[in-house]
Amino acid sequence: MTNLEAIKGLVNYPLPENTFKLALVNRELTESDEYSTTNKRALELAQADLCKVIITSPNIMEADYQLSLTAKSELRKLASGIYTRHGEKDPFKETITISNGTNRW
Repeated sequence: MTNLEAIKGLVNYPLPENTFKLALVNRELTESDEYSTTNKRALELAQADLCKVIITSPNIMEADYQLSLTAKSELRKLASGIYTRHGEKDPFKETITISNGTNRW
């Protein structure tokens, strides 16, 4: 099985072919290379990246297939878990800036 086939199997969501390929390239994986467990980290991070794409895309309804807001919430948890497990910055975590409370005027 190639990396492209593996990522499609992990995501199991209809995305354009180039979206899958871009996720692999961004994680320095070649689509036509054979999947190996040595690539597991990069492939899982590509999976999280694709979850982020799905979450930030408009709702899609196609025939009997629909992605609801609840499903997007679950995808967010999945992606956050992958990013955290692999020591990557979680793009879904809110960052709060704390002011020192001084009035600049």
